[in-house]
Amino acid sequence: MSSVGSRAEFPNRVYSPTPEDDFDNQELRPLNPHLPLSYEEMNGADDSYTREGQLHQYEDPRLLAEQMRRMNNSKIPPPCDHEIRPRKKANDLYERYRTDSDGSDSSKKSSRCRGAMCFLVTLSLMLALAAVLMAVLLVLGLLVPKSCENCLKNVQHSEGVPRTGTSASTPSTKHLEQMIKILQANLTQLHQIVRHRDDVIKKLMETDKSHTEQLNILFRNQLSDILKNARYNVTAQLKKELRGERGPRGLQGERGPPGEPGKPGSGNISTCVYKVAQVIFSPSRSSSQDVFAYQTSGWLIISATCSTDGAAQSNLRRVEGPNGIQKYSCQCKGIAVAHQGPATCFIHYWQCPKI
Repeated sequence: MSSVGSRAEFPNRVYSPTPEDDFDNQELRPLNPHLPLSYEEMNGADDSYTREGQLHQYEDPRLLAEQMRRMNNSKIPPPCDHEIRPRKKANDLYERYRTDSDGSDSSKKSSRCRGAMCFLVTLSLMLALAAVLMAVLLVLGLLVPKSCENCLKNVQHSEGVPRTGTSASTPSTKHLEQMIKILQANLTQLHQIVRHRDDVIKKLMETDKSHTEQLNILFRNQLSDILKNARYNVTAQLKKELRGERGPRGLQGERGPPGEPGKPGSGNISTCVYKVAQVIFSPSRSSSQDVFAYQTSGWLIISATCSTDGAAQSNLRRVEGPNGIQKYSCQCKGIAVAHQGPATCFIHYWQCPKI
């Protein structure tokens, strides 16, 4: 938009003087106000102006807009709202009657731009929704291309499933379920194989560890034996070098005189006597038979044991009588297996003289 005080664009209007104007030209001099205080009425709602307002030296914005519309008859479309930058300062009078160069209201054109943008956004959303819907139908098997109809027929024929109507959802769904089951079975087998492999690796590692430990122990033992042999050889060599070679063995010397006899032992075992007492009886399952060994004066029973021939069992008992005299008895009872006739009950004991 041109400046307010330009004479070239607006020759027939009241204007404010500029440095380019000729001061001597009487026709171009500015008008003097009739009142000592000049003012401009800013009543945009009312179209009527007072006499003082009409004689004021500043231009009417509506007249400026009309002159601009007449002089600039351009066909360039106005910019959209997003291309217009806001003013730094706003005037209510100018903003109330702002028009474009062709005299049309810019709010209508901006509304048309907004309408076109809304249409494009709506169309894009509809296309996106349609694409998503087609993708879902293809995944579910409700929308099958013509090239895949033969595949579905072959699957139905191989599975023995009769085709009902024109819907291909049931066979495709069953086929997908079968594929999923097969994949799950394969995954289970893979997990088992991996688990078995881990177990084998663990066992191999344990075996390797044990073998390594055994090898280390064997190596240490061998090394210890080698060191011992080396030490022995070194020691023997040193002794041989220090002592010299050993000569042949000499003749046996004369026999010495016999020694004194030793003292007798504390128990005098050589004087002990072995004795046995026995009793012959008829064995039975309910009765028993005893045989006794009595300790005599000056003798001591140091050991006693029982045995039987024909009875099932024999038991040893010791009874201490008056004056410290001990008595041993063997009780035999029962009938031995595969034995006939009378049975014998024995008591074996050893007596030693008292010291």
